[in-house]
Amino acid sequence: RDRALGWTASYDLDGNDVVVTLRDRSGAPVRGAKVDVSMYHRTHAARVLIVDAVETAAAPGVYRGSGGELQPGIHTITGVATLGDVEFTFDGWAEAL
Repeated sequence: RDRALGWTASYDLDGNDVVVTLRDRSGAPVRGAKVDVSMYHRTHAARVLIVDAVETAAAPGVYRGSGGELQPGIHTITGVATLGDVEFTFDGWAEAL
């Protein structure tokens, strides 16, 4: 279902924030979604952080939320973006410096 939707997600860690960028199949920003992210440091998998990422006013399709105090290293990221009755899941990793 996600593949048919054609959305893509990219994510990064900026300080203590997780930043998710959503694009549709034409590359246009996906605006107005509800974005929920779960993440954990790979050496502390039992400490899962739940983050509500909110769309930024300055950049359509870019969602940002605080992950608390992030430890340096690789974090596994899983997320769900919901827009109306459409749900898009994504996962991967990002590095906190």
